[in-house]
Amino acid sequence: MTELYHPFLVGASVYLRRVERQDLETEYFQWLNDSDVVRYMSNGTFPNSLENMLAYYESSTRSQTQINLAIVTIEDGRHIGNIGLNNINWVDGTAELGHLIGVKSYWGKGVAAEAVELITGYAFDRLNLRRLTAGMHAPNVPVVILFKKLGWVQEGRRREHVLRNNQAYDVIQFGLLRREYYERRKEEEPREVSEWKPL
Repeated sequence: MTELYHPFLVGASVYLRRVERQDLETEYFQWLNDSDVVRYMSNGTFPNSLENMLAYYESSTRSQTQINLAIVTIEDGRHIGNIGLNNINWVDGTAELGHLIGVKSYWGKGVAAEAVELITGYAFDRLNLRRLTAGMHAPNVPVVILFKKLGWVQEGRRREHVLRNNQAYDVIQFGLLRREYYERRKEEEPREVSEWKPL
């Protein structure tokens, strides 16, 4: 296991840290050109460029309504994806969650679930937000299953909302309230076993 580099939120197999300028010129760049990775994203319509990434990076680091974090493996310190809170509304206490696992060998390994749980806890415990939302293309079945498994509630469906390769797809809207998150977390906490025994 390598020494963690600028860790912010630490899980069992991955940790989250700020996306840094040096990340832009690593394999992260090619994720946004990979048709498999961006299949269910708004990225990938046009070729990626360092200028576009730099402009996005600089605007996000100055933003008061956006937090972007890198997903990094604890075992070898590899940057494998990103996760973030977007459109944060500090008055209403809401935000949109988005994530990307760019290294395909980590798909289906549970790292997305761990990263979502880390940033969800951060949003509710430390930022004091009260509601999170997430939208995903209906054909992205693994992500739909993931959010249902994590206790998110399907709140709606935008019919034929996106067009990819001349095919219109629905977008499924999920939401999670802070109280729902706390209720589920409390249910998952191990209960203390009493040492009292009847005589």
